[in-house]
Amino acid sequence: MAKKAGLFLIGMILTLSIAVVPAAALADGSGIFKVSRTMYVNGIELQSGQYHVKWEANDPGADVTFRINGKVAAKVHGRIVERDSKSSYDALEVEKESSGNEAIKALRFRGQTMSIVFD
Repeated sequence: MAKKAGLFLIGMILTLSIAVVPAAALADGSGIFKVSRTMYVNGIELQSGQYHVKWEANDPGADVTFRINGKVAAKVHGRIVERDSKSSYDALEVEKESSGNEAIKALRFRGQTMSIVFD
């Protein structure tokens, strides 16, 4: 079962449309990504579309704002986690919840060891 869940997660990451996040955007705590279908982050619904994500670190977490078309779609809190290795790509880590909804569990950034995890 764990193998199927891992394969599902890899498949979800690969099938999502993710825009490239410029290195300069990472330096100031922001990035842009696309969500290809309705998903949730910390229980808040995000419709498909391109989002500008901005975060402000506050030890040990981050306050994260998702904007679409200049409007705030969600404000959530996440944990900043350092990974052992740099991410090879920009990605959303997505899991299917018991309700059947797809939930964003983490944001990963190409070339960075930092990720933002949502509990």
